[in-house]
Amino acid sequence: MKKIILTLAVALLGIAATQAQEVRTMVVKNADGTITRFETSKVQNVSFEEIDIAPKTHEYVDLGLTSGTLWATCNVGALKPEEYGDYFAWGETTPKKNYTGGNYKWSDYNKGYGYIKYNDADGKTELEHYDDAATVNWGSDWCIPSKEQYEELIDQCNWTYTTMNDVKGYLVSSKSNGNSIFLPAAGIYSYDRVHKDGEAVTFAFSYASREVKDNILTAWGLYINPSSEVKMYWETRYFGSSIRPVRVAE
Repeated sequence: MKKIILTLAVALLGIAATQAQEVRTMVVKNADGTITRFETSKVQNVSFEEIDIAPKTHEYVDLGLTSGTLWATCNVGALKPEEYGDYFAWGETTPKKNYTGGNYKWSDYNKGYGYIKYNDADGKTELEHYDDAATVNWGSDWCIPSKEQYEELIDQCNWTYTTMNDVKGYLVSSKSNGNSIFLPAAGIYSYDRVHKDGEAVTFAFSYASREVKDNILTAWGLYINPSSEVKMYWETRYFGSSIRPVRVAE
């Protein structure tokens, strides 16, 4: 881990502020385009760090897929395959307790509930790495699966709805080498509660992809309902979904 620390001379800032007889503000433009402001009188020092986002200790399975994609054994936020883990709104990297359009990071209520990023204006259709919850939480080797990677998983594996340690979900077994992963039926988090299998909702559970759908108001997700086929479908961007990371072979 590299760490470079740049210490600002607080005394000089104080002198400058005194001479100008006004409050000075340090303006920081963040990578996502937002602005953060700090009064210099309250800043002690500024540090710049180059950090590996997370240790590379997460386990994965080689399912013998054509692309060589390796699938993680657990969801982000889980320690075991059957644990649900955390829920993330599309393009957000931290879980929360309420998932609404109002608290969604990319909502713009001034433009008819449109979005300020990954929209028609910027033309972005796939998550950038600093908006990818798998990358931010697990490290640069990992990312949220693409629509294509999910479709490959659907086509090249057998899907069996079952239980693991009393948790419902799908056992996904490779047609080529027999290796498997388990995707727990974690449901989907909307507003302040999780809707899970067996409830009166139109889906059992959904796993996020890293791509927006055609209309950019929704994102592609892996739609899994025990009473119907496993397929790719749209999901509301501000609802919370499970994330099962992928990586490529070393």
